[in-house]
Amino acid sequence: MRRGGAVRVWLLRVWRLAALGTVFTLVLWNAAAQRGRDARPIGLREVQALWGDVAVVDPEVGPLGRALVSWDGATLGHALSTSPAADRLVGYAGPTEVLVLLDGDDRLRDFRIRESADTPGHVRDVADDERFAAALRGRSVAELAGATAEELGIDGVSGATRTSACVVDSIGLRLAPLLGREGSANGVVVGMRDLGLFAVALGGLALAFVRRARRRLRRLYQVVCVVWLGLVVTDLLSWSLFGAWALHGLPWRATPGLAALGAVSLLVPWATGRSVYCAQVCPHGALQEWVGRIAPRGLRVELPAAVRGPLAALPMLSVFLIVGALLVGLPLDLAALEPFDAWLLGAASLASIALAVFTLLASAAVPMAYCRYGCPTGALLESIRTPSTARLGRRDLVLALLLAFAVLLFTCRDTARATLAGMPW
Repeated sequence: MRRGGAVRVWLLRVWRLAALGTVFTLVLWNAAAQRGRDARPIGLREVQALWGDVAVVDPEVGPLGRALVSWDGATLGHALSTSPAADRLVGYAGPTEVLVLLDGDDRLRDFRIRESADTPGHVRDVADDERFAAALRGRSVAELAGATAEELGIDGVSGATRTSACVVDSIGLRLAPLLGREGSANGVVVGMRDLGLFAVALGGLALAFVRRARRRLRRLYQVVCVVWLGLVVTDLLSWSLFGAWALHGLPWRATPGLAALGAVSLLVPWATGRSVYCAQVCPHGALQEWVGRIAPRGLRVELPAAVRGPLAALPMLSVFLIVGALLVGLPLDLAALEPFDAWLLGAASLASIALAVFTLLASAAVPMAYCRYGCPTGALLESIRTPSTARLGRRDLVLALLLAFAVLLFTCRDTARATLAGMPW
């Protein structure tokens, strides 16, 4: 490539990265400002829901931020919120605020999730799991302060392990100052799951550039991704994940392996034009490919050009919808827009399962149907992919429109939010 051509391509790369980065930055700024507005004190009714008839809940002013719980003049214990102390801890898709009740002996009487930015299905599973709650109740502040779920030996909720671990870690981090400790959740924790995700990222990166024996290696690697990444750890990249990172920042401390997989999946296509996640890693994409390979040729359908065009625009239109929802607080369950939650065996919603089955069946008639005509995550990764032959074109026009759309909503977010608040959701 000539020098002038290389400069042109790198200018194009800088533009695409800057445009997408600005959109995510606007979402992050908006979320940070909104969290400051939405901070709320601990109320009497929410404490009574767990403690029974409590006469007084008096907030105490001080660095420990505890609320005094009393009845008939006698102190019963204290109530605390894990926010904002533990807001930087991320489960699968975001932080979880927990109401913590301590009895007079400084033991955990009970707790309840007040609010969570994590995937709604995961949060419901944790909130409804009595075994998980019983493993925490009765533990002393001395035992919990600064401790993590792993250090306490508390098993995570099946299908929601990261969310349940975040609840425990948040409680530990919040209680740590009561004993003058620092929460051990402050540092980077690299576990076996993270090492496996590092390996997945490296494997996808290698296959994106390997030519010899690529077909055999790729098929073996797809089996590993479907079984381990899809069925065992269920760490698929999705907009529910990217949206949470946009709202709360990259969780490189809590989930360094997942953060690394996301970074490789975005930055390698941007810098080299080689697709890593969609082409090599995605378990749902691998299953679509397998279905298309084994399906009878008689099931194939050739879509007319008049249909292919509008369908091809659907993924990016979904991206506009998602960005708008993140900026104005639209009550939209991002996980429900994609079929990836269906991989949470035993914990997936019927809607996710139905969408997953439909997209797989569709791939028998139209090869890679969901990847081509439905996947907003794929549209995000494709929007930044820049090969060495790339030129300014329709993709950049769409990115410019997305950027303008985000700037407009960010500027008018209060008006948009007030309008949405009056709607019958």
